[in-house]
Amino acid sequence: MKRGSIFAVIMMVFAGLVMGASNTRDRAVAQVGPVLQNRSFELPYHEQGAGEVKIADKWMAWWWEGDPPQEIGQGPCARPEYKPIDGDLYPYRVTDGDTSQCWFSFSRVSDAGIFQRVENIQDYSLVTFELDAQTWCSNSDNPNTDDGECYLSLGIDPTGYTDPSGRSPSIRWIQWVRLTRNFQRVRATVYHETAGAVTVFVRGWNKWRLKHSDWYIDNARLSVSPVGGCTPQPTYTPYPTDLPKPTYTPYPTFTPQPTRPTVCPTECPTCTPGDCPSLDAIRTVVAERPPVIWPREE
Repeated sequence: MKRGSIFAVIMMVFAGLVMGASNTRDRAVAQVGPVLQNRSFELPYHEQGAGEVKIADKWMAWWWEGDPPQEIGQGPCARPEYKPIDGDLYPYRVTDGDTSQCWFSFSRVSDAGIFQRVENIQDYSLVTFELDAQTWCSNSDNPNTDDGECYLSLGIDPTGYTDPSGRSPSIRWIQWVRLTRNFQRVRATVYHETAGAVTVFVRGWNKWRLKHSDWYIDNARLSVSPVGGCTPQPTYTPYPTDLPKPTYTPYPTFTPQPTRPTVCPTECPTCTPGDCPSLDAIRTVVAERPPVIWPREE
């Protein structure tokens, strides 16, 4: 064997080992967290209760029989038929993989769909379920007509309960979406708390008893976005109920100044009659003075 051929063989073996390790790692990663199984509705299909009910593996069918629920009003409802759609024969009915899931009713009203329970959902997260959907709803045998009214809704039960009738009050349904012959993306989102699992539901309903009322779904996806739990509000340290009152230093009391003692001489001097002039003598002196004239005469 030539040296170049030996080198090529070695490189091919090495590449195979790397790809094998990568696939093993991818499989290990895929097993962690929530996994929506058979999201492209591939074969095999299993029968559920009757030969006309063929459901994609990992999914379960549900339907309502008898009087319709209040939000529909038309009835009575009957069980539809379920079957796979081959993408090689009907490529316009498949968007991912080789097959799609279909259920249909002939000249009857049906309220039915499928569901799947998904585990390993992280607590306190937003769960989004979405898929492609189209319809053939008409009295015409032309599959490209959709002059009737066929609707679809998606629901998520955040508790993980699998209600085979689709009537559990814990299912969070989106509003009805009127389908057409063209695929459209339908999406539902709920907040999941602590159940550890959710159940996703697909629900179809036709308004009139038309000859053809068919639903086609494919390319389902489930995504989980952790958003965290309820953040507790911060606790505040309350003020003490009995605040100590401040103590004030009182102003000093006024101390009166000491009164000066009045010192009186023990003996006051007295005048003798001979030392002080008499009143008559004072009058005589005043009378002898000349009068004061103002203004004076020059």
